[in-house]
Amino acid sequence: MTNVIHLTPPSRINPQEARLGALLSCFAEYRRHSDDVFWLKENAEVLNILECTRTKPGDIALEAYANFYQTVEKRLPLLPPVLSLLLIDHARPRRFGDVR
Repeated sequence: MTNVIHLTPPSRINPQEARLGALLSCFAEYRRHSDDVFWLKENAEVLNILECTRTKPGDIALEAYANFYQTVEKRLPLLPPVLSLLLIDHARPRRFGDVR
């Protein structure tokens, strides 16, 4: 047993902000097209999980949603009326974790 090699795993290189940015970017940009209603559902769920676990991504991590916030008002007429009403309150930019 003198030939045992000890593995020293590397520490996490990226800070939490970079890891959250990568996670949110995967959901926002790569899983589905942003015009798909399931895109909206999945992204709402991942952001809700972060909020429920009191994980607060910074502005850099939330950058993946910048295009959505810039175009959401143009998309509202295309969504069903009930969903449009729900998005009016939620689409206003605010700091993550603020009370509505």
